[in-house]
Amino acid sequence: MFTNGNEQKRNPRVQRTYQRLTQAFGALVREKRLADVTVQDVLDRAHVSRATFYKYYRDVNDLFLTVAETIFEEIATALVGSGAESDRLVPVADMFERLKPSGPSCQNLIASGRTHDLLELAHGHFARAIEQRLRELPRANGLEPSERSAYAEALAGTLFSLLKWWVQHGQPVSAEEMDKMFHRLAWQGVAARP
Repeated sequence: MFTNGNEQKRNPRVQRTYQRLTQAFGALVREKRLADVTVQDVLDRAHVSRATFYKYYRDVNDLFLTVAETIFEEIATALVGSGAESDRLVPVADMFERLKPSGPSCQNLIASGRTHDLLELAHGHFARAIEQRLRELPRANGLEPSERSAYAEALAGTLFSLLKWWVQHGQPVSAEEMDKMFHRLAWQGVAARP
């Protein structure tokens, strides 16, 4: 995967290269199937040399996972550290809107055969973000650290189960309703503990 986050943040040249590669890749997967995107396509679109590409990535799939990880990290940490006054654990509605199954990005994701890898990656990001929010919110003050960690893992699983249900049933309710449903389930579970 791409260079560590610290180097990317410190080095403007590295950051520009990363942005060019990811923007080129994003544009390409909106135009054609992920399986049809080649390294040469990315190089031509990003105006980056082959040596530069291979300095950071093994192949297009590696670039794909890096882009996905960045997206999941952005969504998962949207509330963490933002000083949000709400009791929301994660921005469910925002995530569901970004991953609408009708969009080309989601269709490409499903067709890629990489959904398991991506869900595992996303689960980890969301579990960490939920655990952080549980640490911050007064409503969860009674949770012990080990309980908090276990709840975060379970709630991340719940989040992706709800996303799967929502997609498989043709989005029968809005993303905002799914957000409310997730948070009702989450807080009822926290409140019901012995």
